[in-house]
Amino acid sequence: MVETALPSTRVGFWSVALPVLVFFCLCRSAPAKQNANTASPPANVAQTLEQARELLPPVLVRYKGGEIRREEVWPRIKKRVQRHLATGNPATPGLLNFLLGQVMPLMLDQRLLLPKAKAAGFLPDLTGAEQNAREIEKQQGTEKFAGMLREKGLTREEFVLEMAVRTAIKEWVERAFVDKETATDAQVRKFYTGNPTEVTRPELMRVSHILVAVESNAPGQQKAAARKKIEGLREELKAGVPFADLARRASDGRTAAKGGDVGYLARGQGRMGAAFDDAAFALKPGQISGVVETSRGLHLIKCEKHWDAVKPPITDIKERIARRVKEENARKTFSVFMKEIYADADLKFFYR
Repeated sequence: MVETALPSTRVGFWSVALPVLVFFCLCRSAPAKQNANTASPPANVAQTLEQARELLPPVLVRYKGGEIRREEVWPRIKKRVQRHLATGNPATPGLLNFLLGQVMPLMLDQRLLLPKAKAAGFLPDLTGAEQNAREIEKQQGTEKFAGMLREKGLTREEFVLEMAVRTAIKEWVERAFVDKETATDAQVRKFYTGNPTEVTRPELMRVSHILVAVESNAPGQQKAAARKKIEGLREELKAGVPFADLARRASDGRTAAKGGDVGYLARGQGRMGAAFDDAAFALKPGQISGVVETSRGLHLIKCEKHWDAVKPPITDIKERIARRVKEENARKTFSVFMKEIYADADLKFFYR
């Protein structure tokens, strides 16, 4: 049955929920590193994982009340160092410094902000985080989920704990900063008139597809077999076989179980690739495309529902805009707060 209600998931301003500081506290760059009163590690190179690990000092960062040690961080960058070494290139202090820069700001922010959140009564909810982890595993599949954990260098328990900590800090930031801000009518009108792209709901489609998976660099014989298969499926559709039934029976990929349902596509989003989107947005509700080739394989696409782009009246989205304005105001306040947090932490960095 085709839905008639507008989708709740959109891009940009039209997300399910407007970003709460875009979890600003967990996505910034760390302050400039200060050299500790210790000798710098030798500017050496490493040909093995163990050698690369030894290029890092035992303590990477020390702050008032604690420290972040090499053994805590190494699992999070180990896979990427391993891939680098597999190319035949040595691991250098510069490479390690770059990789540490991908994970250290998050870890440091969590260490410094979690006590603030706890003091305000926002405690990590391990039960809720475990439920979220199960939902992620269900969506990704057990194998892909396990691969994600390996890539992050986390056990399942560590992943759950990190989600719980992030959520506790996020909720505290919302309460302590965003909720205390105000948005005047003048600010709301200024945002509405000055950000037409953000307040306009983009052109949307609900689509389904049938996929015959084949890699773009596959041998010609394999490509020909895939082409023959999808042309055969196209003939079945012409003969009256319901699209969803055929997708469940013959489509490759996870969408097959849902009758080929891809969900909502927004014009310009590019979630399925440019070729897919171009073909999809050329369709009218009920129409089925010809064979469309993408990096994933060959597709037949059906347009289930279409919505034109629309800029709603300000009265319809006033509350959303006000929330966005409050978040922007809170971002400035929070930035000043974080500078004070870092200054008080008396940070010392021991890696290059």
